[in-house]
Amino acid sequence: MKSTGGKLLVFQSVLPSIGIGALSAREAEGRTNISAGEKEAHKLLQPADKTLKTVAIEFAEYQVCVDVFITTQTYVDLASIAVIPRTTGGQVYYYYPSRLFLILQSFTMILDGT
Repeated sequence: MKSTGGKLLVFQSVLPSIGIGALSAREAEGRTNISAGEKEAHKLLQPADKTLKTVAIEFAEYQVCVDVFITTQTYVDLASIAVIPRTTGGQVYYYYPSRLFLILQSFTMILDGT
């Protein structure tokens, strides 16, 4: 894809925990202490580290657009993962796992360009 660019579709159902850009679950310290949570809540909206931003910039340099399809009920660090589609001109799609037909329908529409 380096020489031609293109579109990369990523299907994610778990938190990426190995390899480049591995993430771990971030705890909201304020879940039991409301006042501390209000002070620190903005940190949960920021990416956990800069590794995925660096990868996203490299994708963008080679004109590779990344779409991420998330199909999970468990914790996924969207603030960190969404950096890649946001930087490359892609999009994040979230589907509740029991609605597989919606995923297939959306995937077909994306491939058709509608």
